[in-house]
Amino acid sequence: LKAARKRRGMSQKQLADAIFAIAKACTKDTVSRWERGKTRSVRPLLRKPLCYVLRVKWEQLTAPPVQTEDVFRGSKIKVSMGRSVRNSLQIVAERYNIRPSDVLELAPLLFLIIAERSLIERKRRLQEIDKAWEEAEEIILRNRAHLGAVVATLNQTGEDQLWQEEDSINNRDIFGRAIHYEVWNEDDEGPFVHYIRDLVKDLPKDAVTYIVSDGDMIDGYRIADDTLRERTGISNDDEQGRNLLDHIRIGGIDFAECLRMKRDRDEAEYLQWLSNELTRAEEESRRSLESFFALSETFGKRSEL
Repeated sequence: LKAARKRRGMSQKQLADAIFAIAKACTKDTVSRWERGKTRSVRPLLRKPLCYVLRVKWEQLTAPPVQTEDVFRGSKIKVSMGRSVRNSLQIVAERYNIRPSDVLELAPLLFLIIAERSLIERKRRLQEIDKAWEEAEEIILRNRAHLGAVVATLNQTGEDQLWQEEDSINNRDIFGRAIHYEVWNEDDEGPFVHYIRDLVKDLPKDAVTYIVSDGDMIDGYRIADDTLRERTGISNDDEQGRNLLDHIRIGGIDFAECLRMKRDRDEAEYLQWLSNELTRAEEESRRSLESFFALSETFGKRSEL
């Protein structure tokens, strides 16, 4: 389910909102429970809207996962990659004058380094909290007086959370999914997302423009805006330019094809091609939206019946 949602470039909230528009039921928390396995089934009312929004069949969502040996064949990996991800991969390659395959080959190493560093940082913070906790506990024990039972309960709750954090680190649970938080707000984010946000703080302004998450995992991002503008020659000073850049970012227009057309055509032909591509991408988005609302209306009438 999570893989299908990411292929559509949707966050948990966007998926929930799309389903709600059709079936008048579904929240971000519902989608989160599905993906974390906290709910054993999807209500029949929501199955068809879920499949429609994700453009998959119910059988695909409920089939057993493909075994590793079926995915890896020789030195090549067969994966389903969304258009926005392919464009992002190409943009990164262009930014550093390397091949997209170089990025893919380094991806496991780089992810391992970031994951391990995130665990090291969590362990460091946990040690700091443990030290502060011991100091605070001495003060609390001396001053709790008649509030002893209340303080003891608070201490136990806090200790349980810290034990879970330690177990999560020891088990390399980088997303913190094994932790059962006593308090979790809708906008809270997991430890891995927090670590990534810390890493990008000092980067150049256009390197990472924004990051969004579905709680425990990064759900979307916008990167290398300066590279995208530079390589395509598209300015964001006017509405058409901004629309073109947006459609490239979400995969509506192929970035690699932009580069080829810019290289092989003269400026007038390239600009005309961009204009045609923008028209096509906007028409595709419009048809998709109309189809979505048509289905919403159909389900709305059925609900009334």
